Amino acid sequence: MVSGKRTRWLELDALRAFAVMLVVWSHSANRAIGLTGFEGVLLFFVISGFLITHILLEARGAAPAITVLRAFYLRRFLRIFPVYYVVLFLTALSDIPYVRDGLLWHAAYLSNWYYALGGPLDKAVHLWSLAVEEQFYLLWPWCVLLLSRAALRWALGLMIVAGPMSCLILGCSGVNSVAVWTTTPTVFDALGLGCLLAYLWNETELADRWANWALALGVLVLGFQIAAPRLGLGANPIVTFVVGTLGWRLLCFFFVHRAARGVPGLPGRVLTARPLIFIGTISYGIYLIHPFVMPAIAIAEQQFQLQVPIPKYPSLREFFGVAAISIAAAAVSWKFLERPLNSLKHRFPYVPRTSAADGPSSTHSLISGC
Repeated sequence: MVSGKRTRWLELDALRAFAVMLVVWSHSANRAIGLTGFEGVLLFFVISGFLITHILLEARGAAPAITVLRAFYLRRFLRIFPVYYVVLFLTALSDIPYVRDGLLWHAAYLSNWYYALGGPLDKAVHLWSLAVEEQFYLLWPWCVLLLSRAALRWALGLMIVAGPMSCLILGCSGVNSVAVWTTTPTVFDALGLGCLLAYLWNETELADRWANWALALGVLVLGFQIAAPRLGLGANPIVTFVVGTLGWRLLCFFFVHRAARGVPGLPGRVLTARPLIFIGTISYGIYLIHPFVMPAIAIAEQQFQLQVPIPKYPSLREFFGVAAISIAAAAVSWKFLERPLNSLKHRFPYVPRTSAADGPSSTHSLISGC
């Protein structure tokens, strides 16, 4: 099944780089560019749903489900937990306001529910998306490996529909506005679109057709979103809570599909440029670290009487300063912590090599973040 496929999707690393820089921009520079950090997170969700589901579908039937699940969770542990808890521990030792208040929630990967229930929006608020990912991992692998193909199609459909419906129900109920966007069900559609793409992936023409439909529909939805205020529909709850980011989510489906298929010519060379790929490879560390850069600088200045030449006001220069420090710190984390731990993942193949010499374990061991 996997013979002849690429062992690594470099272009997806480029999308990760774009997504994480969008998040850093949103948190550091007070200048609108039409997209926010939330759109960057949605792109991460579509990529994650695609990669995880693709790997599990490749392993499905090639090894007992319990073997695949064991490998999946052990590999996820090695990739995600160590650096996450190192950053959380260092943050807990600092004096960053309010972060300690939600420490137990963050440690339990329940950050999204902490903020949805009214927790103060502090410098750890970005951890909500990582909590969503972990909650997704608790359920979805079991669905992929244990449901029939027909039941899996129903699960995909329900997941994609659950996102906008949850946003609409919560938005109209008057609950904490943060809950409308950060609770797990409200972003199921972004994860589900990535999962759907993986489900369609081996049917090349069908996947291409669905991606083209997603592109066309996404552009139409974005056009309607822009026109809605002029039509007097700006305050309509369906426009606010369903249409709001639907167009972008559909475009992400197309972007991930197109990147995974490979992009020819000059755009392809740009997407596989080494600096971009490196940023995508260490994007998890960048995402974890970047909101703590400015508070850490302030604490260091106070404790050690330092004067760090980064302006304390939102600006383009602040973005470059935060991005540079975050990339440098994430590179150190990657070299000395994350990559050594990632190298242990080969001990936990999805399919034992004795039963599948060219199985999913060998095909996907190099995919960053998987």
